[in-house]
Amino acid sequence: MGQSPISISFNPSFLSGTASSHRGGSRLLKVSVLTLAIAGLQGCGPNIDDARLKKSQDENVELKKQIALLTQERDSISKERNDLKDQVKKLSQTPGNLMGELTALVNQGKIDEAQKALGVLQFEFPKSPESAQAYRLVTELRAKIEKQQEQARQLEALGFKALKPSSLTDTNAVKVTMSAPTLAKQFVFDRYDGYYHFRTADRDTKFVVANLSATAKKGVTDPELPGYAIYRPDGKTLRKIADFSVEFSRWGDYGSYLGNHHDTGNDFAKTSTITFAIGAQVTDEYLGTKPLYIVSTAGGCMKRRYDRFSNPPVSYSGYCSELADVLSQDDLAKLTLVRRID
Repeated sequence: MGQSPISISFNPSFLSGTASSHRGGSRLLKVSVLTLAIAGLQGCGPNIDDARLKKSQDENVELKKQIALLTQERDSISKERNDLKDQVKKLSQTPGNLMGELTALVNQGKIDEAQKALGVLQFEFPKSPESAQAYRLVTELRAKIEKQQEQARQLEALGFKALKPSSLTDTNAVKVTMSAPTLAKQFVFDRYDGYYHFRTADRDTKFVVANLSATAKKGVTDPELPGYAIYRPDGKTLRKIADFSVEFSRWGDYGSYLGNHHDTGNDFAKTSTITFAIGAQVTDEYLGTKPLYIVSTAGGCMKRRYDRFSNPPVSYSGYCSELADVLSQDDLAKLTLVRRID
């Protein structure tokens, strides 16, 4: 197949009757037969190629059919999976689950997303207690945001004088109320049996002092206390001039002050409310640039610590990063303005 044709010469002596002619004719006959066989093979070549091509084409068609069926099956399985996901999602949308999602959004201050979640809850479970509770949460969040926006507008117009102090700092673990601050040359704390300890202010300075009444919330036995600092206005910012130290206001007796025996009155695991004394030393120069602002963190940062060789062995201290050296109006919105000293 595909070979070049063989050229054959005709010998007229084949037709003569001589012996030599017979021998030549025999050879010629063989060549002729071979030529005819080769021609026959060459003639069948295209038919074999066509058959193979047709078989390959048929196989391709069958393969495409199988691919189409597999693709259809895959799409069907994918649709079924998506339908099952939708069913699981719908079944998981109980009032409790939806309420949990909405509460998380409210805690993050995401009013738009919380409003959408409220719409789903009211549509799916309009008469459920969770629907009414969710409505209250979203309404309160919206009112809080509107109040903050109004406060920001007032701050823009009036500065920090527009802020209204609140003596209460309410964290997740404890509620702390600050008394009205006073100026004093001595910061007094750790009272017991008619005695007390104190720090005396440096020359040209005074202590800003106050009492804290801290009440731990139900189930909380070791809460962190909020931190406190005092600031002065500086243009559109507040600049910190001192941090407050936190001390116990009093002890049951001298022995409990020394740590010889436990004072249940200064342990949140034993009593819900403890009184603390706080003080910050401020220069007379800053005290003359009123108003001054006492700011607290919104969460806890002052931790209870124990050192057997200290008097008293129990104390509260910590680093409150939220009370930065300089606060903007936006920073102040995340804190609590406790008191203003006019």
